[in-house]
Amino acid sequence: MFHLHQLSVLILGLGDSGLAMARWCSRHGAARIRVWDSRSTPPQLGALQADVPSAEFFSGPLVSDALEEARLVLKSPGLSPLDDKVQPLLQAAQAVGIRVAGELDLFAHALADLKQQRRYAPKVLAITGTNGKTTTTSLTAMLVERAGRRVCMAGNIGPTMLDTLAAALDLEPAGTAAAAEAEVPEQAAEMPEAMAHDTASADETPDETPDETPELMALDGASEQDVAASSATSLPDEPAAGLEEDAPLVLAPPPEQAPVFEHLPEVWVLELSSFQLDGVQGFEPDAAAVLNVTQDHLDWHGSMAAYAEAKSRIFGQSAVMVINRDDPSVEAMVPAPVVVKGGRGRPSKWVTRPLMRFGLDAPQRGGDFGLVTEGGMAWMVRAMPVDETIKRRKDEEEEILLQRLMPADALRVRGRHNVLALLIVVLVPFIGKGVNGARRWIPLGFMSLQPSELAKLAIAMYAASYMVRKMDVKENFIKAVWPMAVALGVIGVLLLAEPDMGAFMVIAAIALGILFLGGVNGRMFFLSVAVLVGAFVLMIVFSEFRRQRIFAYLDPWNPAYAQGKAYQLTHSLIAFGRGELFGQGLGSSIEKLHYLPEAHTDFLLAVIGEELGFVAVLAVIVGFFWLTRRIFHIGRQAIALDRVFAGLMTQGIGIWFGGQSFINMGVNLGVLPTKGLTLPLMSYGGSGILMNLVALAIVLRVDQENRQLMRGGRA
Repeated sequence: MFHLHQLSVLILGLGDSGLAMARWCSRHGAARIRVWDSRSTPPQLGALQADVPSAEFFSGPLVSDALEEARLVLKSPGLSPLDDKVQPLLQAAQAVGIRVAGELDLFAHALADLKQQRRYAPKVLAITGTNGKTTTTSLTAMLVERAGRRVCMAGNIGPTMLDTLAAALDLEPAGTAAAAEAEVPEQAAEMPEAMAHDTASADETPDETPDETPELMALDGASEQDVAASSATSLPDEPAAGLEEDAPLVLAPPPEQAPVFEHLPEVWVLELSSFQLDGVQGFEPDAAAVLNVTQDHLDWHGSMAAYAEAKSRIFGQSAVMVINRDDPSVEAMVPAPVVVKGGRGRPSKWVTRPLMRFGLDAPQRGGDFGLVTEGGMAWMVRAMPVDETIKRRKDEEEEILLQRLMPADALRVRGRHNVLALLIVVLVPFIGKGVNGARRWIPLGFMSLQPSELAKLAIAMYAASYMVRKMDVKENFIKAVWPMAVALGVIGVLLLAEPDMGAFMVIAAIALGILFLGGVNGRMFFLSVAVLVGAFVLMIVFSEFRRQRIFAYLDPWNPAYAQGKAYQLTHSLIAFGRGELFGQGLGSSIEKLHYLPEAHTDFLLAVIGEELGFVAVLAVIVGFFWLTRRIFHIGRQAIALDRVFAGLMTQGIGIWFGGQSFINMGVNLGVLPTKGLTLPLMSYGGSGILMNLVALAIVLRVDQENRQLMRGGRA
């Protein structure tokens, strides 16, 4: 970042980007910073005066004399180069060789300097387009984060790139950077002259490039075309003079270990507008996507061609191009293949830019992505070449296979344009945790805790203890039932806020079941049941998504529901149908291959039915019936031995296991409306399995104490 040291800078426009550029220039030792805005009191003026007190602000008409001794002009993206207020000054700067740049230029220069000084080389993913770039940027950053990478999202989506980078640098230990800065005072003093030379030749193409081996160029991020060209020119025709064939082989030292950064992001995801990309130089992302180009901002750019040209600058010279094949304006940005001479004795070959295409139709080339509809279901697919080793003629059609990735509806993101956004993301190499629109989990690092599972065991313990303490007043509604109703209501409000109506139903069944088994007055019990059932009915009636789920349960094969609310139920029934009597064989399920959502949790029984058939499903049902009956028997034994609390708690656990398994099996078989309840002891899960095992351990302890008492011992 030494190119700014002792430099006189003129910044045009005091918006967010203008303020960020002023801060950045001040941070890196600019000698003089002047900021112009057409408004006399722009909103960011106070922040400028506080953060950069040495900056000189002025407004009013902007004439060419305002350049004064400026050696660099930084233009905010909101100002069009065709604007009459700034066009004369920009032309005057160009006439005398003063470079005009923007925030993106400074950001790209900063990354290049950090790579040289501190070997900081993050991946940069850039996204632009007339529509959809904010959604795509957000999804990209989310997936990068879920992949375990430290990511920063900046640019047009906010915050500014320079402010984000500066904040990360402030947190990052300096390491050897301070020593590097201390060694260049003389270089820094000569930077203005070097900058003037650079700006004078910014638009020129150098005639010569330093010699680099293909290996070094590849490591430095050069394109395949550059590497191939280098290979053709860097190989000597004759052996070097004095080189002996039997000379000892000198092994290169191992590569130096890459530095580890604590706060600087590993990946930058940038949303860039055409304003930010216009005229940018030196920006080289690792991958970039242009989603679409339609008529927009023509007053800023002057023409559709200039607008598209600004968008195309996002690709730089070597980035992987992610192209929307459905948009002709985007497809036109793909450069033509270049013929690279093969050198002596080697044939020439065509070299193209690294490229991936996406669209809403079926892909036609290997490596492309798209959508296909089969049997009324839309699939995200990738085209794979049948044999990559086969060499084809230029006009020969490529033979491909379509690899299914996942059903589009399984994304749970509405709108085909959002499916398209996720396709783009696939191409690119708060305590509560939300899943499928519900916030039911607390991430603990090594696992995710679902509090409702803990609440099931807690309500069994609380209700059993409650009935032991209320035995003398169990005929009194206010003293026997009302406190339990209040406790249940609090739990219900919390669970319905997640929302998790299924867990609330199980907890309510445990509490009411223990009240009934504890001998509460029958009329009060049935009144409580009626009130609770009425509450559930009202929740269904006044909740649109619950009402639609009931309608889908009543008519799952209706086309209006089969691909929506009844999607899971219909595929569950298909799985049972395919299994018939003895199943398709272990591991042979088709439905679990992304057709049937939650096949490993809520709809595990359907997969068992498909792979092992009716016999296995019947065995699971009989197994849970036996387990529930055995738990109840242990509870009755404990009560008979005058251990009422242990007996009621055990029977509450029996209600839990029996009730939840009944609901899960009913949902799988289409007997009950779809609810998100797992199959105890069998469905995949962390806190669910853990609490199931804790509950069974309690039951086994109660059984052991019962046996000990019946043998004449003490519990």
